[in-house]
Amino acid sequence: MANSDKDILITPHKGTSNIPEISFVGQDNAPIKLRVLDDNSLSFEGNSGQLLSIDDNLTSGVIFAASDVSGVPILSTDAAGFANIVPYSGTASVGENNRQVGNDNVPLQVFGRANGGEDPNSLSSEPNGSMVIGSRGTGIHLNIGVQANTSPQYAWLQSRHQNNGSAYNLVLQPSGGFTGVYEKPISRFSVATTSSGGNNRQLTIYNRGQGLVSFGSYPSSWSPALMIQNNDNTDFVWISALANGYNARFRTGGTGLDFYTGGGNDTGTLALQLDTSGNVGVKGNTNGSYSLNVSGNINFTGELYQNGSLFETLPQQDANTDGAVLRTRWNGSKYVAYWTHDLDANYRLENPDQYPFRYIINRGYTVAGYKNASPWRNGNRTSHPSDVTISLGDIIDRSAAYIAGSHNGVNLFVYNCANSWLPNASNTCSFSMITETNRGQNSSWNDTRARRYSGAWQDFLGNQWKTNGGRNRAYITSGNGNTSRHDLNTESMLSEVGGNVNHVSHAEGEYYAWVSSGQHRFTFSNEGYSSWSSYSPAPGNDGFNKHLATRIGFFYCSQGGNTNRDVTKRRDNDAVILRSGISKPENGGEENMHTGMNKGYSISNYNGAQNNNAWIYFYYQDAIRFADGTLTYRKGIPGASSGTGQEGGDMMGAGITPRTYMTYSGNTFQSAPGTITYGNTIYGDYAGEGLADGTGSTGGIGSY
Repeated sequence: MANSDKDILITPHKGTSNIPEISFVGQDNAPIKLRVLDDNSLSFEGNSGQLLSIDDNLTSGVIFAASDVSGVPILSTDAAGFANIVPYSGTASVGENNRQVGNDNVPLQVFGRANGGEDPNSLSSEPNGSMVIGSRGTGIHLNIGVQANTSPQYAWLQSRHQNNGSAYNLVLQPSGGFTGVYEKPISRFSVATTSSGGNNRQLTIYNRGQGLVSFGSYPSSWSPALMIQNNDNTDFVWISALANGYNARFRTGGTGLDFYTGGGNDTGTLALQLDTSGNVGVKGNTNGSYSLNVSGNINFTGELYQNGSLFETLPQQDANTDGAVLRTRWNGSKYVAYWTHDLDANYRLENPDQYPFRYIINRGYTVAGYKNASPWRNGNRTSHPSDVTISLGDIIDRSAAYIAGSHNGVNLFVYNCANSWLPNASNTCSFSMITETNRGQNSSWNDTRARRYSGAWQDFLGNQWKTNGGRNRAYITSGNGNTSRHDLNTESMLSEVGGNVNHVSHAEGEYYAWVSSGQHRFTFSNEGYSSWSSYSPAPGNDGFNKHLATRIGFFYCSQGGNTNRDVTKRRDNDAVILRSGISKPENGGEENMHTGMNKGYSISNYNGAQNNNAWIYFYYQDAIRFADGTLTYRKGIPGASSGTGQEGGDMMGAGITPRTYMTYSGNTFQSAPGTITYGNTIYGDYAGEGLADGTGSTGGIGSY
């Protein structure tokens, strides 16, 4: 081709169907044509197709378009105001001199700095390749760039506040890490911040000026809710809800992990520590000798096990267990330990404040009863140290059978005495256990109604005596109406309470009496009945064979009908069966029974006929055996059953001196002088002389 080919050719094509055009021909003879299309748009075309088009339609469609060498549009503007750059393929490059081969399929490439409204002169302070969005002159702006002056390089996103100069940077680093102004990031995706206070953060989230989450160090005026620091040897996590006060702090170091509470900054109280050996310390440091070291009290629910087996601790110890002994029993599912104030043969003086030791029983009296429809006035005394029984002769005014009795520690009462066989009677006779003489009769002692087959139980020196002004009462009932109440302090009858029990067997504890037949529990505090079976299975007892109470936490309960030999041992606060399979030494019922300190007595009974046989209940063997026929059997009559047996003894510390401790005046409990020293406690206001240790046949009160 030659310069002679250069030309501009204009072809109007007026009057034809051909399109008017102008051809621009250069030296290479490859013309570019400007053609006027039928829609009045201008089209610049080359050998490969349209290069550029311009349309004068400003309401719709493309106004201006430019295409690449293949005719594919790379730039267009339409009437709606949209400018499209490489909408189908290709790359728009800013900073052409920096264009890199191989990136042609990237729609937009920017090389050098980019400005989104910033003063161009200020870009000289930004690294090459950064983009600034916003104006520093108005406050916050966003910088995006590459930190090219470090080795290795990294990308970063920075929000900067022009007014105070602080900058908050999101740093994306390569796997090799980096050094420089943003040191020791916590991860390969890290956030670092700087502030005018000179503090360094990897990540911080704020809410109204308070730090909610902070990874890194902190200004003392801020209060991060969570902070993890990893820039020196004091690595820790803080969790906080208050400024300068940290509710929890985990701190790692040479000892493992610490959990702190309270305090401010890096101070506080060590609540939990886990050392590198796995030992745990609670409210203090771990101790290498123990897996768990606790400073303070421990409270837990559930069971404690040792090597897979239940770990048993001692029952609770307090003033009420002072002087008690530890025993075990089967509760139906396992053996349990408990404290008790029962005695054994080697026991000595005990805590006088406890129920078993408020009254030291050393003898018992068996009074009245009958044989072959003949009632007696006779009384016998049994000495517990020697088990010797003697007849005292006729000691009450009227004979009685199927009767009830009680005592107040000084005097013995026999209710419903008749001088004949089983009439309804209300007379009460009395006998002095101090002088062992007949006290006759007194109308103030008489029952509130006439009864036959009566029975009585008593609340003597029990919980009500201790908590309710020294109250001592006896309760008499039968099938003839309500329950009578006898005030044993004033020795006068009170008004009745509801409830009657026919054919009475009974056993008393400190808080309750267990009464059958009728199978009732009688509560001393409210003087009311409830069903025995609500607490424990009630015996099939007919009320003719009797129960034996103890003062040491249990009673012996006769099972079945009269003369049945079966006996169960039951706890006296809930009647739970502690032991079954106990048997009387013979068929027997209608027993005349009384308790001692560690053994009990049946002095005459009915085994098909009235007799004078004697049994001894050995409390620590749960055995009932015949007593010595010469020493212990009842005397002075040919045989008797259905009388009453009552205990004689002393208040703790009382000797043979006559006592006045049962005198009750108003709300004051009177007692004769006397004190006892037990442990570190001096017990005062106990009547009479001190009980000398070692006076029993085996020493102390062990033989009672």
